Amino acid sequence: NGLDSINNQLTKIQFKKKNFLPQVDTVFFSKDTFDVTNTPMDILIVMAAVSDPDGQNDISLVESVFGVSPFPMYDDGNTTEHGDTLFADGIYSRVFSVDSTNTAGKRTLAFRAIDKSGDTSNTIEKSFYIKSSK
Repeated sequence: NGLDSINNQLTKIQFKKKNFLPQVDTVFFSKDTFDVTNTPMDILIVMAAVSDPDGQNDISLVESVFGVSPFPMYDDGNTTEHGDTLFADGIYSRVFSVDSTNTAGKRTLAFRAIDKSGDTSNTIEKSFYIKSSK
């Protein structure tokens, strides 16, 4: 019957919602200079404020990248392990150790977000410095 054929064709139509890209809005560090001459170890907390017009639940991954190595960031409220102070507030955090085994100089991290559609945000770069008299 012709009506069944039309109904079968109609059920195969899929609608795809327009996906909006996530956005890295701001990046900040707990401090931007480390002197490892007399301090055996220090902590760097990196934070990125990330938004997505499709909602925070659409964000799949936020990462800080050093060279070619990506490090996941967290919005889980786990201050001890991740440096994140408030769960699901759109600020993603990560803790790094800085110590005397790190060579002196400028270090630059790149920050980006990826949504559940696999689309990538803008990238923001921010640098910190390691000083040593060694």
